[in-house]
Amino acid sequence: MRRLLFLAPSPLGDAVLTTGVLRHFIETDHPNEVHIACGAVSAPLFSALTPNVTVIKKQRYARHWWDLWQQYAPLRWHRVVDMRGSAFAYTLWARHRHRFVKPKGFETQHKVQQIATSFALNPLAFSLGPWCGPQHQAEAAPYLGKAPLLCLAPFATWVGKEWPLERFRDLALRLTDGPLRGATVVLMGAPNETERVHPFLADWPADRPLLNLVGQLSLPALFVVLQNAALAVCNDSGLMHLAAASGVPTVGLFGPSPDTVYAPWGPNGHVIRTQEPHEDLIQQARAGVGGSLLSSITVDRVYDDTLAAVLNPQRVKVGVGG
Repeated sequence: MRRLLFLAPSPLGDAVLTTGVLRHFIETDHPNEVHIACGAVSAPLFSALTPNVTVIKKQRYARHWWDLWQQYAPLRWHRVVDMRGSAFAYTLWARHRHRFVKPKGFETQHKVQQIATSFALNPLAFSLGPWCGPQHQAEAAPYLGKAPLLCLAPFATWVGKEWPLERFRDLALRLTDGPLRGATVVLMGAPNETERVHPFLADWPADRPLLNLVGQLSLPALFVVLQNAALAVCNDSGLMHLAAASGVPTVGLFGPSPDTVYAPWGPNGHVIRTQEPHEDLIQQARAGVGGSLLSSITVDRVYDDTLAAVLNPQRVKVGVGG
């Protein structure tokens, strides 16, 4: 029996960026069983891969590690891969153990490159993204048609990393009045963000098709939608990494986080960041500056940069029905 245990990070974006190394070990080992331990937000990424997904719920005094050990210690493992950098793998019986350790001298390299270096792998061979089954294709199918899709991820885990919502709205109107005329605007977000999207929807022009998918689809189904989109514009967030993994041209908006480490990975990723370096914005946040820290990024700049560097007729994809 070849069992693989993979301890994934809790944040969605970090979890997406580890799916490449997980695929590598699956393709190398051909395990009979794959077990995943991860956070609740990232668990859907692995739901179509294996039924053995355990959600880690943090407890006082790190009791969650004790619970995991009780669950996994009775089993013998062919390989244990710990992307959380803990010593947990060394408490289990395993033929092979791997622990992600940020390589020295690579701290400013992209996270995928850090992971690849830590495991002595080729980052260019990584295929990122969730595992999708027929049920996810069927879940996404009603939202795919002949019109191009303009996907927007206007939220993040911290408001300081969010481009103002009204600017997302202005950008969507300009793009659907110009290079993406006739496109359907698709709003993406988590279930706990359904109320936050209301200002975007208010007085939205009736002649501009819009799909509000905030909290409506599973992550693998949303991945299918993104695979059939023309463009995704996102804050630095888990959905940005999901979009980049789908292969859709992805514009990532950055401010208080280092784009050198967390840029949308892949040939179709493009970064637009603030005039201020991320270190200065972090200092502003620590000094009590609230709200969005991306105010120096204008709609004109995002529109012009997207037009010049991302959108062109050869790269615009239409829905599967087109």
